[in-house]
Amino acid sequence: MPNPRELSQFGSFVEVNDTNKNIGIATTGTPFVGIGTLSPEEKLHVVGNLRVDGDINISGVGTFSELDTVSKIGINSGGTQVGVVTTLNFIGAGNTFLYNASTNTIDISIQSGSSNVSVDTFGAIGDFFTDDTTAIQATLDFLESRGGGLAQLESGKRYRITSRISIGSSCGIVGDGTPSLYAVASGFDNNDTANWFTTPPADNAVVLDLTIAKTYNQTLRGFKIESEQQDGRKLIVINARNCQDLTVENLEIFNFPMCYVMVLDSVVGSSHIRGNYVHDCTDSVNEGQHAVINIDDNRVNDVSSSNIHITNNTFKNHTVKLDSRGAMESDGITISGAYSSSAGVSSSIIVTNNIIDNVGEGIDTYGHHGIISDNVIKNTHNFGLKIIHGASYNVFQGNTIFNTGIAGIVLGQSDVSGVGNTKENIIDGNIVTNVDYKSQWNTTQRTACIKMDANDQKPFVPTDTLVTNNILNPGQYGQWAILNQVDCVRTVLMNNRMINQGQFSDGDGQKGFIKNDRTDSVIVNYGIGTTNPSYIQTNNNLGIGSTAP
Repeated sequence: MPNPRELSQFGSFVEVNDTNKNIGIATTGTPFVGIGTLSPEEKLHVVGNLRVDGDINISGVGTFSELDTVSKIGINSGGTQVGVVTTLNFIGAGNTFLYNASTNTIDISIQSGSSNVSVDTFGAIGDFFTDDTTAIQATLDFLESRGGGLAQLESGKRYRITSRISIGSSCGIVGDGTPSLYAVASGFDNNDTANWFTTPPADNAVVLDLTIAKTYNQTLRGFKIESEQQDGRKLIVINARNCQDLTVENLEIFNFPMCYVMVLDSVVGSSHIRGNYVHDCTDSVNEGQHAVINIDDNRVNDVSSSNIHITNNTFKNHTVKLDSRGAMESDGITISGAYSSSAGVSSSIIVTNNIIDNVGEGIDTYGHHGIISDNVIKNTHNFGLKIIHGASYNVFQGNTIFNTGIAGIVLGQSDVSGVGNTKENIIDGNIVTNVDYKSQWNTTQRTACIKMDANDQKPFVPTDTLVTNNILNPGQYGQWAILNQVDCVRTVLMNNRMINQGQFSDGDGQKGFIKNDRTDSVIVNYGIGTTNPSYIQTNNNLGIGSTAP
């Protein structure tokens, strides 16, 4: 039972509980207790060294006053002193002290629960040589444990990482534009695409993994991600699967080999990919399909992505080895998701004001209800825009496409089961110039500024396409301004301006402004620079409304 011992006439006492051996110090008058002082200024005021050989548990929400001097605190393990703390760091309403093992320091600055936490607090060095993977992951794990926050990379530092870093809900990594994550080739040496989509993905296959479970409100902003240069690897730089409300902005990513720079699978809510500069991700060893941004190739639980805004980015020099056909399967942006009609399709993907330079194909889409507008797409090996595999109800408007391969804009046929026709797309107000600019396709392909490509009797074809108000110039090696092949259904070509006819004849000696092989097409167009209608190669065209084609 309790056994109070009165210390003075003022009512202060020490209580010893004989049952549980607890000892309590209390005051009934002045509410301060001093140890080492007769003039305490706090509830417990200790003057002198304080030794704690166990955990310190602080409950409740409090504040810390600024201290003029801070005495040393010994950190013991097994009775042996292993460190000395000279400063303290108190972070957030969770009352957590952070100890930096590398410097034996903890700052005492108070930060709100949503503030950034420097990765240096957890021991990151950022000198390019030290492996900072563990410290960065520890920062992110701590932030996730308290409900979210952003790991801060310090200005100008280069943080060396050697394996996958996972980022949870309401968490992210930020910088001021100058720090970088340097991915070491020996740590990221995967060459098997099967390792990309395991759960979790292989540590050597993905750099930043935002796919822990269903995740929300993740942010990557204001830093660089660079790779040690080494071809022959297959990587994902940013893996965002099953995410909601994702932001990736103002990153610079470069020097990776064959890779998907950003994989966005089953990303919903309202997400923004903006202001990023991705460049010089090349591979002379590997070939095969990949992209700077790849959407919905491997959806989670058949959930399709929607409402992703891809704006004001620059993607430059994303190339791989040519395949056996002479094609390069590296895209600026791939919007997949129409392969399974039961699962729906990627929808409402907005792609505007981007620059895509030196890739296999600029934008390759199978999606629905998208807007692809006001982009500059140049120096593409195969196509500028490819619209295929059931892509429907999209608007392609105001894009400038020059120096392209087989076609600036192609609408393609498909034999992929279940995708349906590529239908009701609008191709309006685009500028396409200089087709087959390397003169590498004209002996194997019919080339054109805009090509409706369906002549092999495949089950799904372009239908009900409106092509209007485009300015077209095939250039020195292109064959046609517009090519509408025999299996394309109900194409309307109106008010397009063709500055020149195609200059390069195919094996049949054909070239010109328009080649139309359909009886149900409507063509009302105007050629610039010639009034000779013989340049039109047609078969049963309807509605030619001008002698100036």
